Amino acid sequence: MRYEFTEDTARTWAEVDLGCVGRNAEAIQGFLGEGAFALAVVKADAYGHGADRVARECLRAGIGHFGVAGVAEALEIRAAGVHPGGGDIYLLSPFLPDEAEAVVRADLVPMVSSPAQMEALLRVAHRARRPARCFLKLDTGMGRSGALPEDARDLWNLVAEGPDRNLRITGIATHLSSADEISEGADTATEKQIEVFRGFVESVGDLAAAATGGGLWLTLTNSPGALRFSSLVLPRHGIRGILVRAGLLLYGIEPYKNAFLSSGTPAVEPALTWRARITLLRDLPQGATIGYGRTHTLSRPSRIATIAAGYADGLPRRLSNTGAVLLQGRRFPIVGRVSMDQCQIDVTDAPETVILGDTVTVLGADGAERQSA
Repeated sequence: MRYEFTEDTARTWAEVDLGCVGRNAEAIQGFLGEGAFALAVVKADAYGHGADRVARECLRAGIGHFGVAGVAEALEIRAAGVHPGGGDIYLLSPFLPDEAEAVVRADLVPMVSSPAQMEALLRVAHRARRPARCFLKLDTGMGRSGALPEDARDLWNLVAEGPDRNLRITGIATHLSSADEISEGADTATEKQIEVFRGFVESVGDLAAAATGGGLWLTLTNSPGALRFSSLVLPRHGIRGILVRAGLLLYGIEPYKNAFLSSGTPAVEPALTWRARITLLRDLPQGATIGYGRTHTLSRPSRIATIAAGYADGLPRRLSNTGAVLLQGRRFPIVGRVSMDQCQIDVTDAPETVILGDTVTVLGADGAERQSA
């Protein structure tokens, strides 16, 4: 199944292959070890792929865990068909205490970093007299959110030792700061974070098994973390399962390009293709300059095409004079600076005649050529 964010007259558009998303989800789940489960990260409109459609496709592929940034995104996913009992939705970013009522009402699973957040959930769950769940977020070295290890036990005790049993801590989470980097220093930092996380989980393991019945969920790896640290050993006593936050991999983006990984990689393919139309063709003489700052000078008489994609559409300005697009199964260089809604490519060496309205591929495949984000 395919859909497009476009009309026939669009100048630039994205095409999303939802079947590819589903196949990627299945490949990721098959790659993970026993006791590990994919958590589909669908925040930021599923990385621009369409959160509601992606969520439904993941449900069809057997995914039962979804991650978003905030409450509004979570409610969109609920409306798309991820109903309580059929799929859990996790708030991966901090929530405001004032949002606790909406969190509990929609049966969301927030990551709790502070006493204010935990106390707000306790109040709402008690007042509503309905069960509520949360994960305890541990800051093991990311420095962004989560409770420091020395403070996390106090957060745990707010729930474990409190009189109200409507709120349960059903999981523990952290975020690896350097899993997407391949270097000795990055690996050392990651291993230290894993050790801190393991130590805290072991310290509450017995309590967790008794308090949650089925045991705790743990989540600490995202796509790059899953590829490089899939063999990490975590406590199993009192643990229900490991959730791997699959974002990049779900959409077919490889975190480590051209890097050999001993663990291998799941067979994923890019689900999004970005295309743009040629809106102008000009023949310019040798010595002519292109774009703002005159950063490119033609070394020969050249045929220059303007395409309707620029930095306002998401084409990075750093691709000025360095990037390329695909046309007629070949790469053609971007010349000059990328402008807001357009850029120029040199099509002098095109094997066939280029005409106005021709489609170029910014991301995706054209013949044997492919480029990805």
